[in-house]
Amino acid sequence: MFASSRTRKVLTRRRGFTLAELLISLAILGVIATFTIPKILSAQQNSQYNAMSKEVIASIAEAYQQHKLAGLLTTSTKPSDFSQYMNYLSLDTTTTIDDGIGAGAQTCNATNSKCVRLANGGLLYFADWASFSGSSNLSAAQFSFDPNGKLDPIGSPQKGNLWIFVYYNGKVTIYGNLDPGTLSTDAIRNPEPSRTPPWFSWN
Repeated sequence: MFASSRTRKVLTRRRGFTLAELLISLAILGVIATFTIPKILSAQQNSQYNAMSKEVIASIAEAYQQHKLAGLLTTSTKPSDFSQYMNYLSLDTTTTIDDGIGAGAQTCNATNSKCVRLANGGLLYFADWASFSGSSNLSAAQFSFDPNGKLDPIGSPQKGNLWIFVYYNGKVTIYGNLDPGTLSTDAIRNPEPSRTPPWFSWN
């Protein structure tokens, strides 16, 4: 039997995509993927770095409390004195890490810049050259946390470290949120929001 005219129209309407249409669709999907996938990956990494940083801040706060309860807190307490209360994989005295978003590098050493490698892959730098300068509420010791634990090129999305300060009274904060006139043995510091890496947020 011959198909009726109506049947032929239905069959015609059910035909598949042409090769040209498929290629155009794939090209459009490729363009969309080019713009969206990097943003998704970057947001995911930022979230990971942020979570790691908050974990380190909490660890420093807890170490301070334990050091104080042990009766060992003095105006000459160094940041590395808190390391005995922290969980870490190994001591690092050779690695070079970021010093800031648009800045150069800082190197771990055995003298006044000890570092510890954490289980999450990050590296915590104890700035023993900038410890408490007294017992006032503005006296602070410094730490630096680099979440990927390595030196990144300037301009890289991963570039930057988080400068963390613990005050003599136990308050823990970051460079961008410092109290004006914060004291340490090497300088007087004021809040500098530009030093907060783009991947960190208190939220």
